[in-house]
Amino acid sequence: VRSSPLVLAHGSGIDVRDSRHIAFLRERGISIVWSPVSNLLLYGDTLDVDTLLAEGINVALGSDWAPSGSKHVWDEAKFARRYIDAIGSSVGDEQIFQMVTTNPARCLGLPHLGRIEVGGFGDFFILKSPLESDSPLEVFLSTTDRHVRATIVGGRPLYGDRELLAQFNVKVQRLPKAEGSAV
Repeated sequence: VRSSPLVLAHGSGIDVRDSRHIAFLRERGISIVWSPVSNLLLYGDTLDVDTLLAEGINVALGSDWAPSGSKHVWDEAKFARRYIDAIGSSVGDEQIFQMVTTNPARCLGLPHLGRIEVGGFGDFFILKSPLESDSPLEVFLSTTDRHVRATIVGGRPLYGDRELLAQFNVKVQRLPKAEGSAV
């Protein structure tokens, strides 16, 4: 495995049925950034992520660009869930979550990123779920921007509901009333 991370965006030319393609990726530690929305809109097809993951290839989700991709990677994750369900893939919610957290960190060769743990450096947001669910992954894949109560970057709250951010003892700046209760 090479010491510098190499990442292929889209990887549309990869033939997962060709063991030489898989061996090439695996032996060199090459990761793939998968953008299913953009792939399907632009090319009418997308990668067989099920096989890539089963073969041990690191796959991260990307939202590509505004004209053909999702608004952000969270939307791409929700689309990936629906697409995977539609084709009958066995890729689970946890794998999709890893595609937007720890797998991108692996793409960069920075394993301490994308994790919320001691020594980790994970950014995150806090959701207020409208669902009756004990599954954080179901909530993650079923809620929208309007359910975000706070955004934490580098351990610092940057945006969110006044009442919630008051618990962090940080100085806040109010946004115009038209923006709602966010600060």
